[in-house]
Amino acid sequence: ATVVQWFFLLTAFMGVYVAKGIEGSIPLLDVGIGILGAALSGMSYNAIRQLKDTDPPLRVVFYFPLMTVFIAAPFAFSNWVWPTFDQWLFILALGLFTWLAQIFMTKAYQQGPPGVVNIVGYTGIFYAAFFGYILFEEKLTLLHSFGILIMLVSVVTSTWISQANERKNKKKV
Repeated sequence: ATVVQWFFLLTAFMGVYVAKGIEGSIPLLDVGIGILGAALSGMSYNAIRQLKDTDPPLRVVFYFPLMTVFIAAPFAFSNWVWPTFDQWLFILALGLFTWLAQIFMTKAYQQGPPGVVNIVGYTGIFYAAFFGYILFEEKLTLLHSFGILIMLVSVVTSTWISQANERKNKKKV
């Protein structure tokens, strides 16, 4: 990574901070956990890319959640509360949409360059805001929107610079 890319990475984190809200509506610990989750996701996306020659997408999608069950089960059972019927319907819908998203994401990461796939993945921020508004009446302030914009511009610019550097290096070879 170049110095310019590191600059845009730091700028993206500043966008997360601005989107989080200066008033502190989201605890900083939660933001840190989200950043850690993003870093771990990045590592898993690279692992998915490496599996493209040996494992079809459905196998990858099967094993990723299977490993999660073993890791999460002790925490879930220690705090278990039986869901209501309506909650079970929501859980089933959530599981179905997550499964479909994981299949499409796995295929995308196995077929395309991770940098390009990742850019498209950031449109999820807009979908999350849209569905949060429609389904849960969540409101985005101008400050939150500005933070999301800073983050998206930073990530897209950094990825664009990375791809330009890759093309330049390929021409040298």
